[in-house]
Amino acid sequence: MVNRERYPDRYASCLYNRVRRRRGHATAIGAVARHLAESTYWILTKKEPYRECGIKVFADESMRACLS
Repeated sequence: MVNRERYPDRYASCLYNRVRRRRGHATAIGAVARHLAESTYWILTKKEPYRECGIKVFADESMRACLS
């Protein structure tokens, strides 16, 4: 089972699905890698724990369209 199938509500999974639909698998992998690299940089720079992006977005049921 693929990780994005286990955790479809995670921002990285949603980002992958959204980009893959428009641009393809290779570009989607690159977009997720860039997101993770930037997140890692800011986590290490600010010395704060990771906070999932899009929590406020996913709280609204109308914004869950990226998951389907």
